[in-house]
Amino acid sequence: MARKKRQTVGFDQTIKEAATREAAEELTAMFDEYTVEQFGFLNPPDAYVTKTGIRTLDAILGGGFVSSGPVCFTSTPETGKSTIAYQFCKTFLDEYPNAVVIYADVESAGGTVENKSTFQSSRPETFGLSDDNRFRYNKRPFNVKEFFEYLTGLIEKKRLIEQQKEREIKFLIVLDSIAALPTSKLDAAEEFDKLPAARAKELTFYLNKLKQNFAYDRITMIAIDQLRADFKMKSKFEKDDEKTVGEFSGYKPASGVTTFQHMILQWLMFSKKKEISPAIGWGVDGWIVEVFTEKNKFVPSKYNLSVVFDKRAGIDKFWSEMMFITDYSPSEQKLIRDGQAPFMDLCIKTEGAYSKLVITNPETGEIEYQSPKGFYKKEAKDLYETSPEFKKWFDRAVDLSCEYRISRGLLRCKFEHEDIDETPEALFIPEPVTKEDEDLFSAALTEDNNTNEDGIQKKRGRKPKKQDNKVLHDIDIPDGEVIETPDVKDNLSVILG
Repeated sequence: MARKKRQTVGFDQTIKEAATREAAEELTAMFDEYTVEQFGFLNPPDAYVTKTGIRTLDAILGGGFVSSGPVCFTSTPETGKSTIAYQFCKTFLDEYPNAVVIYADVESAGGTVENKSTFQSSRPETFGLSDDNRFRYNKRPFNVKEFFEYLTGLIEKKRLIEQQKEREIKFLIVLDSIAALPTSKLDAAEEFDKLPAARAKELTFYLNKLKQNFAYDRITMIAIDQLRADFKMKSKFEKDDEKTVGEFSGYKPASGVTTFQHMILQWLMFSKKKEISPAIGWGVDGWIVEVFTEKNKFVPSKYNLSVVFDKRAGIDKFWSEMMFITDYSPSEQKLIRDGQAPFMDLCIKTEGAYSKLVITNPETGEIEYQSPKGFYKKEAKDLYETSPEFKKWFDRAVDLSCEYRISRGLLRCKFEHEDIDETPEALFIPEPVTKEDEDLFSAALTEDNNTNEDGIQKKRGRKPKKQDNKVLHDIDIPDGEVIETPDVKDNLSVILG
């Protein structure tokens, strides 16, 4: 069948004079009317930002977690992603009375325990979510199609009640985890090789389909993913040092879906570091977590800072902020090693076993406050909770440090982000190491530091063996056994002192 010819109507070439500004403005208004007629809105509404409540984390995120697109937590197993997600669920509900939270637990589906009396309370109970009628824990073995059809239905219900009430309802959904979603084609397949990239294609389809829903309905979504070793064979056209978003010290996200990675608005990678024992007196049973901003569409990314993580309670606000004003973050240390002057003096000064809170104004250089007497670091939280004066100046120290060291410092400094050494070994060393210190540092790796002044057990350091440039991580082994990576000399005893 012959193709039907179409008459092309274009610009009249006989017209030589330019139209007036008023004509251009009239056409612009027509464009606006057509856009609203076709899509209902001229532009999607602005995304809103929800603070985590951890001031250092909020600062490096540019204010907190954003709506209108996925936010991703990625790490190796048992680092704390799910606990941090539950913690944010509680924060979200506390922040917005008009909020609803759905926690879709795909990973734990099928692991129901009948006799719960022999186990500790669940994480929803730990964070006080079980008694909140605005929170729902949904443990179902969704596949890709089922989950996104479920999410589409939830968004439609949200629109319906918003139209009835003529008011907005905030909606947070947590997907734990995106790596656990199987393809919907799995049951129909007889052989595994009959499903080439089926899951990735399905995820791509539904993510693209829901992209406008995220933006126009201002959906907040936390998607949890796992890290896996990157066994991809390099092509002959790929440079040895070539990197892209989602590569972290030789590891890549288990989902491995490019569309998902591009849609992510904020991407945090968590790295488990030194363990913290209750014996030090902090009231924390957990470890240090390095938070690395792999991607952030609102402020510069590729920065990291340390937070204190408790196994049951998530990120500890006070001790995370205390650690921040006690030592420079790994990103700041990288700049200091490269010759950059610190953006601001540290506010915790240590002399022997005692510490003092000293606030130096970064603009004038004058000391605004100095605690009248020294204190043990493990007493700092008690001081914060019992002394109004200490609390006032501690908050001032944290606010100033966040503003000048992160907002005005890291996020506005001019340097190549790719120069940051993000390997676990580098992130694990909190003190800057110059070239002149290399010999001393190598010797320090073999020092025997059994315990520090607060009783933290330390193992004998051994210089790691070279393993073809591969990075070793802690991995989980059944029956509670743990294979540990080689120890690296660190200065956390100063922070944890």
